[in-house]
Amino acid sequence: KVVLICESVELAETIRSLLLARIQIESAQFHEDLTLLQRDRNAAWFADPEGARILICSEIGSEGRNFQFAHHLVLFDLPTNPELLEQRIGRLDRIGQTETVNIHVPVVKATSEELLARWYSEGLDAFEHPLKGASTLSAALGTELKRLQEDREPETFEDFLKRTSLMKEKVSKGLSSGHDRLLELGAPSSESAETLIEHIAEADHDPGFEKFVISLFDYLGLEVEDLSLRSYIFKKGERLSEDFAEFPEDGLSATFDRDFALAREDIALITPDHPLFRDAIEVLLSREQGNCSFAHWKTARGKTMLLECHYVLECLAPSRLHVDRFLPPTPYRTVVDHKGNDHSSDEGLRSANLEPGSPRKLVSQSVFRQEILPGMLTKAEQIAGEQARTQIKQAVDTAEKALSGEIKRLHNLAEKNSKVSPAELDALTSHRDEILQLLGQSRIRLDALRLIWRTPA
Repeated sequence: KVVLICESVELAETIRSLLLARIQIESAQFHEDLTLLQRDRNAAWFADPEGARILICSEIGSEGRNFQFAHHLVLFDLPTNPELLEQRIGRLDRIGQTETVNIHVPVVKATSEELLARWYSEGLDAFEHPLKGASTLSAALGTELKRLQEDREPETFEDFLKRTSLMKEKVSKGLSSGHDRLLELGAPSSESAETLIEHIAEADHDPGFEKFVISLFDYLGLEVEDLSLRSYIFKKGERLSEDFAEFPEDGLSATFDRDFALAREDIALITPDHPLFRDAIEVLLSREQGNCSFAHWKTARGKTMLLECHYVLECLAPSRLHVDRFLPPTPYRTVVDHKGNDHSSDEGLRSANLEPGSPRKLVSQSVFRQEILPGMLTKAEQIAGEQARTQIKQAVDTAEKALSGEIKRLHNLAEKNSKVSPAELDALTSHRDEILQLLGQSRIRLDALRLIWRTPA
């Protein structure tokens, strides 16, 4: 796989025409005269192991696109800006590159192009190592380089190369010894970073997540086709939910393999943060299918009927208020028996081997439908409501303390700064009062329930 980058569209097309006239080779183009769709298809064809062997790009190929699966870069011409050269090399020399990048620079001897290539190679060492301080070096030496390219004085140019090398070392050392205070403040400790990396790697190789996603997409109406190992093509099916109306007509090629996704820019990486997965979860949770179930629990304990209820404490408020700072959606789980006893803390139930069954015999009894089940629901809601009221009070207290503190700070600032208007204080006070009112109106919502029939084993 070879990436060739040159300055213009015209030159890229000429190179391809002359190349095909001399040898038989699968080649693709990538330049601004092509549509975005054509560029995407050509890049995907080049990325395919069985696809094009060479991608001929104009300067647009040095911006944004990543070709780390290729190991040979031909710089058919050289940019005068060192930063642009770094961009070109960076298309291949990046995360996911598995081999040494071979850079090929064809030049004609005794020309300005040769001098420019020597400046990059001998002066800046830009072909073999990352170039630090490119903009500084270009600003300091660019004008003199242009003059030397025109004059072509060998001795003067040799001296220029030496001065370039010395300046490059000085700039590089200065940048290496400097400190980025914001970066240092935000950077995790080495121990935290290692732990985070381990968690990411563990999540990437979790077969359970992949299996769940495939099942979820299939359930919601997406057709799933195998693409390769741990990679799939998702397409619209006949029963696809209307919530996926904006799903690509051509489908989506995706993988659960991070390394494969890094090597193939046209392949999406499915993680818990991917918008498609998040939307699918949102659709699943908003539906009523599956939020009621029945199970049979055979155990050594006595016979009883249990109702497991899952509630969500919510504060319905405009997004502009950001009330989730104080009270995010909070789940509650309660378990009660037919006598109203609380079994929520029963750890045996959490690890119980529940079996599927049919609730028809129970549901067919009018006393169960009209008395027992409503009573169990009332008791479960009462238990969850008591827990919710405690959390609502804590949220209101936290919000009042935080927002009143902001009002106090603004009031103190207004005494020293006349630019703080009374309208700002009034707006902040109204903002606090609205949040406190809505927090106080938070409610619990029954999200799912399960009826469990416990009998002796």
